[in-house]
Amino acid sequence: MAKTSAKIRRQIIGLAERAQAHDGGSFPLNEEAILALEAEDLAPKPKVLQFMVNDENQNLVGYLQWNRAFDTAQIVVDPKFRRRGVAKHLLDGVSKVIGHFPPVWAFGDSLNAQRFAIAQDMRPMRSLLAMKRGLPLSVAPISFDLTIRGFQPGDEEAVLELNRQAFAAHPEQGSLDLAGLRARMAEGWFDPGGLLLGFDDAGLAAFHWTKRQSPQTGEVYVLAVAPRAQRHGYGKVMLAAGLDYLAAGGCTSVILYVDGEENAPLALYTGIGFSIVHKDVLYARRG
Repeated sequence: MAKTSAKIRRQIIGLAERAQAHDGGSFPLNEEAILALEAEDLAPKPKVLQFMVNDENQNLVGYLQWNRAFDTAQIVVDPKFRRRGVAKHLLDGVSKVIGHFPPVWAFGDSLNAQRFAIAQDMRPMRSLLAMKRGLPLSVAPISFDLTIRGFQPGDEEAVLELNRQAFAAHPEQGSLDLAGLRARMAEGWFDPGGLLLGFDDAGLAAFHWTKRQSPQTGEVYVLAVAPRAQRHGYGKVMLAAGLDYLAAGGCTSVILYVDGEENAPLALYTGIGFSIVHKDVLYARRG
């Protein structure tokens, strides 16, 4: 897509903010969608397609973004214009362009989202769990096999390669490339010291990328362990190191997101005191 104009970006973000304020839950567009608004794609096939609905005064009241790489859509409808067929109109529009009915994310999986999914003959395809716990940790595990330090210029390729290996089966995280990495590092929240790298004798074995959502709330943004280095307890050690870093910076709580079907990470997080606070669901048409 061509780079979205500043005016249209403000309208899209404003629409999403109105929806969040009304629903009281998750922001209705994820980070990938927000970054796409800032990007300029010069490829023959754009990475995302955007569909919009305006009212009679040309105010934006409905927005859909479809991601080609993941074949998923995200929809936002102004609370005042719901139950008027806006979301269905947007889905019909993208379906005509791409040739099929795409899966749709419901961030927070509200009752309204569930009802809409049922009306469109869609079923849960995948879930993403948000988990939370307080800081600091009472006991932090230590590994004498790992040397841990913050990110330094020149670490990019090693981080991307480990990320690719660790998330080979993950449709979003595993596709991170250098442009995506640099885009995230250009964000105001990026802290090189908070991207913790763990090295063993064979090189980079794991990393924990932390993020501060607010002065009090941190996030386990990405936790990755190389396949060759699994079953050594590195994940727990890197998790604890990142949580200690956030606590030292003043955070009193931390959140993370994990696929609901991934039993090993869920066991790691619940074992260290995280509990589920809400769920995002990807809905897809039956059959």
